[in-house]
Amino acid sequence: MAAPEEKFDAQTAALLSKAHPFERKEFGYVQRSAWRHADRLDEEVVELDSPYTARFGAGSRVFTFLILGDQNAGKSTFLHAFTQHGDIHFLELSSLLPILASNFVNTRFLWEDDTRAPIDEPPFLDTDLGRATLVLSAEDFAFFVQEHDLSPSLILDSPPGTIYYVIQFLELGGDHLDQLMDATLIRNPQIQAIVAQSRHLLTSCDKLCLTRSDAAASARLPQLARTLCQQYNLS
Repeated sequence: MAAPEEKFDAQTAALLSKAHPFERKEFGYVQRSAWRHADRLDEEVVELDSPYTARFGAGSRVFTFLILGDQNAGKSTFLHAFTQHGDIHFLELSSLLPILASNFVNTRFLWEDDTRAPIDEPPFLDTDLGRATLVLSAEDFAFFVQEHDLSPSLILDSPPGTIYYVIQFLELGGDHLDQLMDATLIRNPQIQAIVAQSRHLLTSCDKLCLTRSDAAASARLPQLARTLCQQYNLS
């Protein structure tokens, strides 16, 4: 894990010391984790070098879900769960969803001249863009669809030769959402380039999911959801 940087005060440094392992990059901070099925390491997997990675194995069909929610509603915890193989509930999760491989990446976009703290509540960084990617074999995905009475079109509408199904969940943080919704908030040209990549990534989404931290969740979410649905044809 990277050591807390000297520019942060003692409180922020203490929070960073409790965070999951992270790296300092030119564009900010990154947390990563991955899991591989121990008995199937010879099969092709997806590696996430960044939240914008678009490389998937040949013969893959991808389903993408965008997750929005209040601060500390558990979005990053949900994404990280698919790689948290040390957790006592991971066997139950992998039995329910027969994952071949999974990746998690969580990013906070802060350049060196930005003095804001990258974390508010450990163990996760304050997310600008997070992503969890799960890879299933065609056989395992077909079993999952049948077992849970999902639409057969998920299989029947797949291109011929599909051998992998990739399920990915995207999380957009509040600051990044504000930048996506209002370009006048962006002052750094490098951030402008990142926001452009995020807009492109949103065009790949199939569904929008909302998470709420409590019954009195923010009224801002429905408006954001409606706007994103209109812009990116999310249903």
